[in-house]
Amino acid sequence: MQKIPVEKMSSNLLALQPQYLDGIGKVTKVYLNDEILILKNKPDTLVTNIAGYLGTDLAALKKFCSHRLAAKNSLPLPLTPSLLLIPLRMIKPKFANDRATGYINLFAIEDIQERKGSTAIILTGNNEVMSTQKFKTVKIHLVYARLIYREWQSHYINPYVKEVDETLYNTAKLDLIRKLMES
Repeated sequence: MQKIPVEKMSSNLLALQPQYLDGIGKVTKVYLNDEILILKNKPDTLVTNIAGYLGTDLAALKKFCSHRLAAKNSLPLPLTPSLLLIPLRMIKPKFANDRATGYINLFAIEDIQERKGSTAIILTGNNEVMSTQKFKTVKIHLVYARLIYREWQSHYINPYVKEVDETLYNTAKLDLIRKLMES
């Protein structure tokens, strides 16, 4: 099993897919921009680690999303302006209390296709991830993710974050420098 720095995962993540491997058990297939890795950690643990690295209060973020969507489960998680994780069921659980949820980055999705009761999600770099959920359900999750992203942008994006918009970032940076020079 490989180990990967959380900072690399937070900036290059396409998807987290749970899988069962013979002789090993449940693992997570991590799709990054430039490689695919197999990790022993569960997808939920990796999401928690990424949120911790980014300084995001995951409980507060889930509460924010829950209030906006009037839902409690399968909430999209906007972590940065380029990383919004959509939880989708990706495998059939083999035993009770087994989590079957993986995560897809909204901004990595190029296409979704219906496949015999399940859904294929085409990611950047010609990677393909399967969801056991129906096509219509996946489309609904995508709509919810876009709604949450708009709400989150208007409430939580810090103008000093580079990914927001280069012009806005440069203006905010100049304002900050001016204020520091004046004090």
